[in-house]
Order: sequence, then C-alpha cells, then structure tokens
Amino acid sequence: MAEDTDVGADSGALIIGPSGFAWGNSIFTLQVPLYTKGVLCYDIAERGYLVLIAKGFESCTASGYFVNHIDLSPNYAYTMISMTNCVASVVTMLAPIVPGAIIP
Repeated sequence: MAEDTDVGADSGALIIGPSGFAWGNSIFTLQVPLYTKGVLCYDIAERGYLVLIAKGFESCTASGYFVNHIDLSPNYAYTMISMTNCVASVVTMLAPIVPGAIIP
C-alpha cells in the first residue's frame, strides 16, 4: 500500500505563499506611501521610480509560489490556484486594518 503524504503541510505551504505575497503587496502599496509622507515627511511622488523598481523585484517572487501548485498536482493546479488566491484575497482585505490597529 502506498505511503500517505502529509496533505496538511502541503496545503499550508500552498496557502502561505500567495497569502504572504498578497499581504506584502497590500502593505507596500497602501501603507508605505502614507508612512513616507506622514512620518518621514518625504513625498513619494518625487522619486516614484524607486517604487517602480521595488514593485518589479517584488513581482519576481510570484513565479516561485505558482510553480508549487503545478509540482504538487499538475491535473488540479488551476483549481488549487483559485482556492489559494481566494484565501489570499481575504488576507489582502485584512492588510490595511492590522497596521491601522497597531499604529495610532
């Protein structure tokens, strides 16, 4: 009989990747401009190219977690991507709320 694999660990890895990317993307997009303008008194519009470069490097990480779905189950990769992106969307909705609760 075939040995069972730990599906919980695989599922957790599939959820953490997109959720972490979505969280970081939301924090970077929403909170960094507010922080730089309000706390550092620095207008981000003056040097917007730095944001573009940072977002470009950030987008490179997406390829890393999309491959996990294909590696684990090529036949159901699209279904798994849709489910993990659904969870990541919920995390994205929470991203602006948490820093607002932590930082007065």
